[in-house]
Amino acid sequence: MIDREPRPPTAGRSAHSLSRSAAPPRLSSDLTEDVVVEALATAAGERGTMAEYLRSTVEHLEARGIHDRYLWQVQERVAGRLERGAIAD
Repeated sequence: MIDREPRPPTAGRSAHSLSRSAAPPRLSSDLTEDVVVEALATAAGERGTMAEYLRSTVEHLEARGIHDRYLWQVQERVAGRLERGAIAD
């Protein structure tokens, strides 16, 4: 998670910084990572699937020199879920 934190004024002006928590973000205390992976693997809208969007996001970040280990882990789990196919009830 990236937060904007105000800093004390410097020479009569305000400055802002970006910080990132070292812990993986939690979407909701009620959602496990398994639930998130299943939702991402199966959700789709007018512009494509969430799996495609996630893959595109991590690839674009990587191309800009930003490696988000947690997003890659989620993306790999979503890809694995898709390779396994539908879950039998």
